[in-house]
Parts: sequence; C-alpha cells; structure tokens
Amino acid sequence: MVDLIFFYFALVSYFLAFMFSLLYLHQNARLWRSVMFYLLLVGFSGQTFSILSRGITARYFPGTSLYEALSLFAWMFILFSLFIYSKDRTGIFSAQILALTLIFMAIAIPTSHEIRFLPPALDSAWLTFHVSLIIAGEAALGILFCFALLYLLLERQLKLKRVGYLYYRLPPLQMLDDLSYRVLSLGFFLLTLGIITGSAWASVAWGSYWSWDPKETWSLISWLIYAALFHVRIAYGWRGKKVAILAVLGFVFVIFNLLGITLLFSSLHTYGSGG
Repeated sequence: MVDLIFFYFALVSYFLAFMFSLLYLHQNARLWRSVMFYLLLVGFSGQTFSILSRGITARYFPGTSLYEALSLFAWMFILFSLFIYSKDRTGIFSAQILALTLIFMAIAIPTSHEIRFLPPALDSAWLTFHVSLIIAGEAALGILFCFALLYLLLERQLKLKRVGYLYYRLPPLQMLDDLSYRVLSLGFFLLTLGIITGSAWASVAWGSYWSWDPKETWSLISWLIYAALFHVRIAYGWRGKKVAILAVLGFVFVIFNLLGITLLFSSLHTYGSGG
C-alpha cells in the first residue's frame, strides 16, 4: 500500500537524521545539524503523505488501529519537536526525540496494517476530534517527558560536579523548567479536550458518557497525574527535580494506556478491536 511505502521512507529518513544528530552531539559541527534538520523535514513530509494517503484510502481519520495511532503519535511528536527546534536548536533534544520516534514506529511495524471498515459507532465526525486531540495531547506530554529527562540529567551532573561535554549543549536548567511548564500547559489542555470530546462521543454512540472500561479508566488516571502536576506547580510553586520526576511518571502511564491496555485488556477503545 502507498501509505506503507511512505511510512518506511519516513522511518529511514528519521534513522539517518538520528545518526547525524549523534554526529552533531559529538563534533558540534553546524553541517551535521543542517543535514539532520533537512532529513527530519524529509521524513516528516513522507510520514505526512503516509497518513494522508491512508486516510484517503480508508475514508476515515486514520487513528482507529494501533498502527495508525502509533504513526499519528510519531507524526505529532515530530511536529511539536520541529516547532521547538526552530526556536532553540538543541542537538541533544533532537537526538532524544528521534530515538523515541524510531521506537514508536518500530513498534508499529509488526502490528496489523489492514484497513478495516468502521462499525457504526465509530463512523462519526467525533472520531477526528477525539482521536486527534488525545494523541496530540499525549505527544505534547511526550515532549514534556523529554524535557524532564534532560533536566534530571543536567541536574545530576551539576550535583555530582561531573560536568560532561553534553552539559554545554543543553539549555540552562531554568530554560528547561520554563519550557516544561509551557508544554505541560499545552499537553494537559489537549488531553482534557480529548477526554471531553470522547465522553460526548460515547454519549452519542453508546448512550453513556462514561463506562469505566480499562482505557477510559487509565486515561482518567493519566489525566489526574498531570492535573496534580499542574496544581502543585501553580499552587505550591514546585519546580525542578520533583516536577521532572512526576512528568516522567505521568508519561509512563500515558504509554501504558497507549500500548499496555491495547495488548493486555479487552476494551471498547482497544485498537484493533473496533474501538
């Protein structure tokens, strides 16, 4: 299928971009950074064509199977990272983003690529709003996860007084903390809208706003973790290491909701089971 050709084209481009990002980290040469950036754009364009061609062929928003969800997640992940990279060209951040993107796309490879007919409950305009908002929120929180890891790495180097060459390629701690807050605000907002639109869709499709199936329950748990993180940051002025640790924990729940629930539980929302 055409979408798979573009998917693998994007995967190869991202892998090459990742290799050049490592060269840039090692040598700090502007040439490697430029090559990495253009390969990233090429891969992003290829993945955009992959998603569009699949949507045109399937005649629905491509986010109902695990393969489609992971591809869409990786695409939004790169979209957010390109915006951030245009503001602050941090090589190690690009390497981290590309590594996670390659992992998500690699997981998508062995899953079913079959285009399925949607059941009546899913054949709705709510599909586009709910799935795109949820995955965009999760992708933004994935960016937060990357910032949190960078913060913990840099903070540990300073604490141990063992500053390596990566220290000089990273943004200052204060900048990482400020960027983390902005990304948290965006991700939490999108995730909240995604849950709200999902509840409205469930009411239309199944006659109930909430059914407490596994994916809904874990989505709520993830939302509560980020709500708590947002609250302690605003109300109690939490900063730095404690916030970074909570951000990492929250993303673990997000990934379990995306992958673990799908693979371990039966649910109305389980990718590959019609939900």
